[in-house]
Amino acid sequence: MVSFSSCGTKKTEQSESSSEAVSEDNGFGDDFFDFGGDGATEAEQNSGGASAAQQSGGGGGAGGASAGTKTSTGSGVAGNKSITVTLATFWKNEYEAPAGTDPYCDLFTKAFNELKKSGVKVVIKSYDPNTAIDSVTKSVMAGDQPFDIFETSLHVARNLALNGMLYDQSTIKSINLNSENFSDNKATIEAFTYKNKVYGSSFLYPHGSFIGVFYNKTLLSKYNQTDPYQMYKDGTWTFDNYAKMADNMTIDTDNDGKPNIWGTYGTFMVGEALTANAGGTVIRSNGKYEVAMTSEAGIEGMNWVRKMIHEDKSLCTNGMNGASDAFAAGQSAFFPVLMYYSMVFGNNMKDEFGVVPIPKGYRQSTYVTGTYDARPFVFPKNLADPEAVGKVYSEMSKLCPMVRDVVFERYADTGINKDGMQVYKDMAKYLRPEFIGGVDVSSFNADLENSVLQVSGNPATTMNNYKSKFQSAVDDYYAKAK
Repeated sequence: MVSFSSCGTKKTEQSESSSEAVSEDNGFGDDFFDFGGDGATEAEQNSGGASAAQQSGGGGGAGGASAGTKTSTGSGVAGNKSITVTLATFWKNEYEAPAGTDPYCDLFTKAFNELKKSGVKVVIKSYDPNTAIDSVTKSVMAGDQPFDIFETSLHVARNLALNGMLYDQSTIKSINLNSENFSDNKATIEAFTYKNKVYGSSFLYPHGSFIGVFYNKTLLSKYNQTDPYQMYKDGTWTFDNYAKMADNMTIDTDNDGKPNIWGTYGTFMVGEALTANAGGTVIRSNGKYEVAMTSEAGIEGMNWVRKMIHEDKSLCTNGMNGASDAFAAGQSAFFPVLMYYSMVFGNNMKDEFGVVPIPKGYRQSTYVTGTYDARPFVFPKNLADPEAVGKVYSEMSKLCPMVRDVVFERYADTGINKDGMQVYKDMAKYLRPEFIGGVDVSSFNADLENSVLQVSGNPATTMNNYKSKFQSAVDDYYAKAK
């Protein structure tokens, strides 16, 4: 059973009965500075099909054939030839579901069948996310073309790009990255642009990056609190208004000196407060990478969270699974986390719930969420026929509105209310490119966390101590950009 005593004591109320505590499970981690994941930990290992250049018998690389083997004349995407295009991915299973069982898979199956009519055969190849960087690098360096298109993770794509292993998509005339099909991913594309070269893009709805605050509407209504969605629409969903409501909603219903309802439950707030107030953790300005989290705005965001923990005592910092269960059980009003967590707790939620963005920071005029996760599509540096592959990728991108609708349906199935669904649909416009992913901060991450978690912590002092080291780590990481 979860002990709430470690999170402090709070105001009392005589009339409400105590709720049963939920079991503690730290399976999702406790990191206050967790900025999202790559989402590929369960990707299967499979050697899959060979690349287009390899299938042509040319051995890959610049000396191999173009994107596929010229076997017959045709029309459409392939022009006057039939080609085979290899799509590598960490999520091969998503392209192999039985017909009629997965709308997402059905969309791509239909698209690939239409491409086949135009002379294009798409072969799916699986990569292991744990070895992809080394595997792709070795292939490219050896002059082999490992794939034509690679649907990968932020971490893998960024490392391959900075190591010079990827093709500049902005030079491919058959791809229009300014088209509507890529409009949801402007921040994603910017996050993979280095020295004016675009190494990654996506037409998939970027919901994996969305971080917001789930709220229990039933619980808030019971205690006469303003609907957060209304505040979101009015532009008044701010740091101060959030903290005030969280304070109001931290209640000891059975007068035993321990809250039975918490304003906020969970460990995801600090990194997001930094982003919401400073515009990001590591940002790029005029070509230079700046550690925004060590700025006054970043420190201000950290102190905002410190106040909720140590002064208001409205934020309980028990583990992530504990937070998910507590929210589902009606034991917290707010749960800040990656928005896809509604798929974790939604089916266990009896109360009406919605979601809003992380509140506006003191120094921002709009809501902000960073591109901490993404599914970019990248091409190898030695791509044999960029224009042919670009045409295929452009045809795939036409699935954008339909894929978006499938994503929305999946989230609606978790039980989130219609206002929350509107926020999901709005979130892409609040995305900002984020550049902390890949930078090694492991040597001082614990101290950054403790400056917020511990009563004696001091974010300003801690940030000042690590500012130079943090900036050096960022500079060293991006210095290799080609």
